[in-house]
Amino acid sequence: MLHRACPAALPLIMCLVLAGTVCGGYKAPFVWEPVTEADWAVTADPAKKIHDAAMIFERVHIDDSELRRFTVKELGRHRSYRSIYRRVRILSAAGREWGDVDVPLFHVDQEIEQIQGRTILRDGSIMSLQPDQIREKEVVKTDDDKYKQTSFSLPGVTEDCIVEYAIVCKAPYSSIEWLVQKDIPLLKFSYHWKLIKADITPELYELVSSDPTLDFTVPNYLWLNPTSHQNLTQLPNIKEPKELLFESDDIPPFEEEPFSMPESSLKDRLICYYGSKASPSGYWGAWSYEMAGRAKSFCEKNKRVREVVETFKDLPDEAAKIKAAYDWVQQNIINLSYVDLRDEKDSTKKVEPKDTRTVDDVVKYGYGWRLDLDRLFWDMLREMNIDAKFGYAKDRFDDLFIDKGKYWQFDRTVVAIPTPPYGYQFFTPGLPCTPAHLVPWYLGGVTALLADADEYLVTIPFSEAVSSVASCRAVYEFDEDLALIGDIRSEMSGHAARTYRMELLDEPLAEHSQILKEELESVYPEAELDTISYQAADSIYQPFILTVGVKFPSVTPLGGRILLKPCDYLSDAANDFVKDDRTGPVLFRHAYVLEETAEFRLPDGWQLEALPNDSSYHNKVGRCEVQFRDTESGFTVFRAFTLLGPYWLTDDYSSVQRLFQARQEMSGRLAVLVEKTGD
Repeated sequence: MLHRACPAALPLIMCLVLAGTVCGGYKAPFVWEPVTEADWAVTADPAKKIHDAAMIFERVHIDDSELRRFTVKELGRHRSYRSIYRRVRILSAAGREWGDVDVPLFHVDQEIEQIQGRTILRDGSIMSLQPDQIREKEVVKTDDDKYKQTSFSLPGVTEDCIVEYAIVCKAPYSSIEWLVQKDIPLLKFSYHWKLIKADITPELYELVSSDPTLDFTVPNYLWLNPTSHQNLTQLPNIKEPKELLFESDDIPPFEEEPFSMPESSLKDRLICYYGSKASPSGYWGAWSYEMAGRAKSFCEKNKRVREVVETFKDLPDEAAKIKAAYDWVQQNIINLSYVDLRDEKDSTKKVEPKDTRTVDDVVKYGYGWRLDLDRLFWDMLREMNIDAKFGYAKDRFDDLFIDKGKYWQFDRTVVAIPTPPYGYQFFTPGLPCTPAHLVPWYLGGVTALLADADEYLVTIPFSEAVSSVASCRAVYEFDEDLALIGDIRSEMSGHAARTYRMELLDEPLAEHSQILKEELESVYPEAELDTISYQAADSIYQPFILTVGVKFPSVTPLGGRILLKPCDYLSDAANDFVKDDRTGPVLFRHAYVLEETAEFRLPDGWQLEALPNDSSYHNKVGRCEVQFRDTESGFTVFRAFTLLGPYWLTDDYSSVQRLFQARQEMSGRLAVLVEKTGD
């Protein structure tokens, strides 16, 4: 079902294929188009969903004509150009944000040829973007990659103006997709793709024609999630097109919904790339075969692996051997994708790792990249005669797999073991802080491509709610200002535990408290957090235990009574499902169970007058309940919530909505304290 990285050690000639289409752009001197009365006539129109701003046009031009020879020497040159020309009508103070622009990043090695921009006011005055108004900032994209992004703010932007800018960049090749749909209406869109004039040598032609995974001679395109009519013109003719022109008008704004699939998978977008003539099934089948060869080649020299596996021979069954191999990899191999290699004598000094060319190198050096760890685990299973498949998967945090797209789309690796009579159990030793029985939430529900398998495209199942349980207990008492203070102790397993462990991974010990504090501030937004401590950060099979001191704002007595919502002192229970309808599926991170108990000790001079009634609710999506009990010193509240699955169709929205409404209603109930009267 349900960012872009290539498999390791690919030949340079393949990098072009896997990374996608080639950039393009205008090479002639740029000239602004006249601003017309029709441009100024664009005004707020709720019927057309025009509110704060509208993009009058977006014109993208791709020029691949200089990409001629596919050789090692030529691949490194910046020969493909991409230009973007946008004009935006700004209609309000909120719309002024469209004068702040981040230059899209299509390739980490792209170079910006030129940036021009200007602001046009009603009286005809024009303010042009100056070079010193263009800046560069570093942005972290994933846990592996960092890149710098260019941005600028157009000068003199008002609540009633027009801004426009043009950007030209070049790269060795480009990303594949273009997000057509914006967060404001797009009135006119064009995408002009000037195709490659390839000069393919006989040797290269023989290579690419022998394997669909190497064939990158044919222009391919997909228009996904179309929200309006599209038009394609092939120039100069249909039989031998040299250019493709994609056009569309009146594209409505994208409307974000809470807990949804990644935006890129929902927005109207255009995918253009050079790819194979083969059918999608033939293309992915060829990749399945190719992946198997590469994995086996990496594991040919495995004498050290066999020595490790020999120590598992007396284990009682296959399950014990699988877990032993998995734990050995996680405990004995440093994961360079997440942890820096450091000098044994001086831990503050980083060390450059050696190349890991074989699986035995990984064992010998004691380190490797996440791909290496997964291949090591796969090879250990094979040496124990356990049927295991090596595979690639896609991180659904960024995008979803497109089975019709014949280009490389995977960025994670997995190992799959068949579970008769059907299905697979998946393992990810290359992803740290992950126990053997758990696959990180962002791989749940996604498509995996298995190497050398009869069924090579399979779905990784979502984890069940019981695999991620959090149990929290708090004890509160009132201080002299009637502020509630206390300690919260949480025990977390599964995805919740992994999230906290990943936050602390390879971070300085002195920064751990601040990292945890930032995480907890979203869980208890009304609380002032004090001392924070934790246990079992490195024991992935044990619950992660977190203790924090908290102080909540003072309560104000009214007429000799205190009206208290006990659930306000548990984790936040906001309800994001307030709209009556929904256009797309609901996708949470993962299913889970949350159980919370809070004990309230009453202040001197006060007694309990009334507690709410207990309540419970359940449906196909999950269940929730709340219970109140009085005690000798005060009272307790117990609240439980279970989300049975992370993915719910649009037709299930009413059930999702009712479950979260029920939890919110239960959490809003009042307990009443009253001042004691003297006898």
